[in-house]
Amino acid sequence: MRLALAHLGKRESLEELLRALRPLAQEARERGAGLLLLPELLLGKREAPGLSRALGDLAKEAGLLLVAGYLEEEQNRLRVFPQGPAYAKLHLYRAEGEEGDEGLRPGERPVLLPWQGRAFGLALCYDLDFPELFRAYA
Repeated sequence: MRLALAHLGKRESLEELLRALRPLAQEARERGAGLLLLPELLLGKREAPGLSRALGDLAKEAGLLLVAGYLEEEQNRLRVFPQGPAYAKLHLYRAEGEEGDEGLRPGERPVLLPWQGRAFGLALCYDLDFPELFRAYA
C-alpha cells in the first residue's frame, strides 16, 4: 500500500488546476502510489462546475484514486475519485474575526473509504479537533 500527498497553492481556474495536477498524478503513479491525497478546497471557497468530472477523468487517466477537497452544494467536501465515497465536513469552524466556514452546511455522518482491504475514516481540517469522530471510526 503506497499513497502520495500533493500540496499546491490555490489555482484560479479549473484548467490551471488540472495543468498543475496532471504531472503530480502521473508522478505518484510512476512511484507506485495507488492513492493521491490532495488539499482541502482545491479551488478556494467557490463551487467549480465540472470539477468532479475533471477529477474523475484525471483519476482514471492516472490509474489511481484521487482524494480531493472542494466546495459543492454549500458543503466543504472530501471525495474519492473516480468513483468513491464523498464526505462532508461535520464540524464547521466559526470564530469571531477569523475566516471560517460561514455560509456552509455541515455534513451528516462519518464516511469510511475502503481501500486495499482496510478502511480509512475521512475528515477535514477542524474535524481533527473532535475525538468522538475518530472513536466512531475505530
